[in-house]
Amino acid sequence: MKGSFSRACSTGGTWRRSPTPSGPGAAGGLLQSAGGRGAPAKREALLSATERELAKIEARVRRRRRKPLTADEIGVAVGKVLGRWKVGKHFQLEIRDGHFAFRRKEASIAREAELDGFYVLRTNVPADRMEPAKVQATYKSLRALEQNFRTMKSALDLRPVYHRLEDRVRAHAFLCMLALYVRWHMERALEPLLAEDPRRSFEGLMMQLETLQRHTVEVAGQEIQMLGEPEPLHQRLFQLLGVPLA
Repeated sequence: MKGSFSRACSTGGTWRRSPTPSGPGAAGGLLQSAGGRGAPAKREALLSATERELAKIEARVRRRRRKPLTADEIGVAVGKVLGRWKVGKHFQLEIRDGHFAFRRKEASIAREAELDGFYVLRTNVPADRMEPAKVQATYKSLRALEQNFRTMKSALDLRPVYHRLEDRVRAHAFLCMLALYVRWHMERALEPLLAEDPRRSFEGLMMQLETLQRHTVEVAGQEIQMLGEPEPLHQRLFQLLGVPLA
């Protein structure tokens, strides 16, 4: 990116303001993530796997002396290997009729290694309106946004849509949005309970609530409401949600 960002950056997911390709004065930042620590091992595994397959092709080309492989035939075989492991940019290839050789581009690998774990975010928002930390938080919130759409399409039954009239379709989508809003508030309220046990999930807690049932019994023409015996978890759920259990 030709000097748009400096490499200096604190670790641990913190940001440093840098000039951005979006233009002077735009908000942006450079992040070094702890997730990049595994990149060297992953890259080496891909390079080694590619080398093993390319070595097989090289040996096959050498064996074919009576009817040498053409450059096109060799290229097709090599292309399949590079397409599988996706690290072809790090290899120097020599292909011609009856000849194939390869070697690593060490300089290319070293350049990529220098950027392991670094991520660049750029925006078109003026820097005085969005601090680097806000850029980071907004980007990370995209995962929650994507999860919300998945929730709407599954748990909240956004689709399939059985309505045909435009107003009814809009109303259906609006109700799903309201349900998602209620769910968001419930998740915030239940955070203490979820934090107690990493194995718990919001969906799991909702399934626990299904075991608490209210029945209407009619005796001699009179209706009587009967609530099952709530378990301690039920009581905690209603307490955190601020809903009376009665």
